[in-house]
Order: sequence, then C-alpha cells, then structure tokens
Amino acid sequence: MASVRIARALVALGAVVLLSIAVVSPARGDVLILTNGAHLVGQLDAPQLSVLTSDGVVQVAPKDLAEVRLGTIGGDVVRYRTGLAVIGLVDQPRYAVRLASGQTIVVERRHVSLINFGR
Repeated sequence: MASVRIARALVALGAVVLLSIAVVSPARGDVLILTNGAHLVGQLDAPQLSVLTSDGVVQVAPKDLAEVRLGTIGGDVVRYRTGLAVIGLVDQPRYAVRLASGQTIVVERRHVSLINFGR
C-alpha cells in the first residue's frame, strides 16, 4: 500500500512540475509591442521587409532578424541576429500577425513600436 501511495504522490508531483513549466515558459514567436504597451504574440506574416536606407533599398528576411525598432529619432533600427544593425525606414504600412488561435490581426505601422523575432 505504501508503494502505491508513493507512486501516486510522484505522479502528482510530476504533473505539477510539468504544468508549472508550461505556465512559466515563454511563448516562442514574434512579439509586436504596440505604442499603447500591448503585446501581440504570433508569427509575422511577411516574407521580406524592405528597408529604405541612404544607400538604397535592403530586402530583409524576418528569419534573419532579432528585432525592428520603429520610429526612433534616427529612423527605424533593424537589428540582425548577428548583431549588425541597419538604420533606415521599413517600408511596411501594416503588419499582419497570425496568432496561435489561427486568427490574423493587422496593425497599422503607426501603432507598432517594436518587433521581436523569436523564430
């Protein structure tokens, strides 16, 4: 009987540990931080971003990016995963984000302050 109680206690403890890990683990995905402080987590629906720089247009794949900070004093800052940064204007009037629920939300550029890429 004691071994059955110990086994049940271990199973219950294991379930609690797994649930706590699931609750604490951050979601993997892209995070759009809006100008009002709200966060949207999902997948940015854009195969390429065009960045207009003083040297011309740079096409960037989101999978290569760490973050994009929009509307800074010097322009938009596009930071690659390698640490390299490009400053210019991201030519994207709207951003579409697919949420985990399958819903797609479209946000106008003026409402987005930062995009963190979690791919």
